[in-house]
Amino acid sequence: MTAAIVTFADALAAAKGTSARVSILLGNGFSQALHPEFGYGRLRDVAQMDQNLTVTQDKLFEHAASDDFETVIQHLEQSARLIQLYNPTDTKLSDALLADAHVVKKGLVEALASVHPASARSVDDRRYVAVRSFLSSFTNIFTLNYDLLLYWAINQDELHPQVAKADGFRRPDGVLTWRYPGSEQDQTVFFLHGAVHLYTDDHEVRKLSGSVGTIVQQLRSNLSEGRYPLVVTEGSRANKQTRIAQNPYLAYCHRRLGRLGGALFIHGVALSDNDQHISDAISEEPGHIEALYVGLHGPRSAARNKVQLAAEELAETCAAKSGRTTSLTFYHSESASVWAAG
Repeated sequence: MTAAIVTFADALAAAKGTSARVSILLGNGFSQALHPEFGYGRLRDVAQMDQNLTVTQDKLFEHAASDDFETVIQHLEQSARLIQLYNPTDTKLSDALLADAHVVKKGLVEALASVHPASARSVDDRRYVAVRSFLSSFTNIFTLNYDLLLYWAINQDELHPQVAKADGFRRPDGVLTWRYPGSEQDQTVFFLHGAVHLYTDDHEVRKLSGSVGTIVQQLRSNLSEGRYPLVVTEGSRANKQTRIAQNPYLAYCHRRLGRLGGALFIHGVALSDNDQHISDAISEEPGHIEALYVGLHGPRSAARNKVQLAAEELAETCAAKSGRTTSLTFYHSESASVWAAG
């Protein structure tokens, strides 16, 4: 399957001309466009995990040949399972590998918190207007990101245009708590892998509130006391799926992705093997994506080619499972000017 690369404006016009429902899936590229500190290389640089690891963090990342924390976690978890297979009576080494995987999971969240903008006011209103203009075209917003940038953007209610912002949280007892939506309109924003402002307490999924200090301050305070947010940092597809299935909020978000119809934009997402469960959900029945619009970043490269091939495979899988056509269009991510201040 071959597709030309168009501008974001042309892709959006085509989507709106053929579908009543246009949704978007956001990845790390969305946040990096505003805050490059969220890049994996920078997060690796600021992570401080050596004192809790069996080997140095540099050796772990070099062995994985990647700056991606989830790739390192996947290597550790896979190695542990292989050792358990070959030597099930001696668990010392496999336990050490799994313990190191846990350290890397925590290290990712701590690194993210350390480089995160301090508050919503760290972002200029002009940039919020730009990103809200970008988001306003979508009925549903799904994100794989843990950071607060999307949450901040959708909550700038005094700025136009209006955007989808219903995240399913209510205040039944004065605390922002997720409640199973009564209808699809009750939730239109989905943090598929959790986020730093979400946490679990007494079997409930709750949300930090900015009414008691900034959310970033609360996050850093919680981390210093060993309390971690609700985030899915598992390395493998199977481990991610297990973690997601165990949490009602995460499970619901993924079911909604699996029920999507109409057109879906995929922006700033690498479509890597680590997130195969996301591709699986997109191609699930009973949903049927009629048109995929996938953003490609930068000039032609090996990384961009991988995204292109993964997108082509996803479109083919969607069509094969539904028995109906799924069109595929690529657009230049930069042409969306997501955070560009006019």
